[in-house]
Amino acid sequence: MVPTKILSLNASPRKRGNTDLLSQAVLKAAREQGAVTETLYLIDQKIGLCTQCEGCHAAEPNRCVLVDDFAEIVEKLKAADVIVIATPIWWSGVHASLKLLLDRCYSLLSGNWDKFQLQGKGLVVIACQTQADENLYVRPLVKEFEVYQDWLKLTVIDSLVASAEKKGEILENAELMARAERVGASLAGWKRA
Repeated sequence: MVPTKILSLNASPRKRGNTDLLSQAVLKAAREQGAVTETLYLIDQKIGLCTQCEGCHAAEPNRCVLVDDFAEIVEKLKAADVIVIATPIWWSGVHASLKLLLDRCYSLLSGNWDKFQLQGKGLVVIACQTQADENLYVRPLVKEFEVYQDWLKLTVIDSLVASAEKKGEILENAELMARAERVGASLAGWKRA
């Protein structure tokens, strides 16, 4: 049986911070069940701004015309069965490194805004914020990704949201860490439609 391939796009600039620890718990559990995992720390990638030049829609298959690390990331995304998006919430939204990547994914749609090149992938959203009320930012972020399911033909498999302020504080939340392990173990058997 071919193992499930999981790619984590980690937008936290703090390696071993709460977002990273939570996503690594998911990936570790998936690996223990036979999945193949890889983490890309977006802070280490060179991803330029989308300028909406429309060069990506000038020819088929669509591809961004900017030259940076995005093309290599796209190939990894295409090869993955499941994409784990992990981000801290900064200034009420996703970290800028993730926003840059998501904006560039515009190039993965046809000029008719369909035929998304990553359709059929499973998606797990992980988000951490410092505020205690998870309804402020992390839960609306998950909802945002759920809204795109039908249009982009992705499946939001699960989400993990947390409130934690001090670096490493997430490890004190035994219930959440156990849930992260359950989510990760379940991903090992997930296959795209």
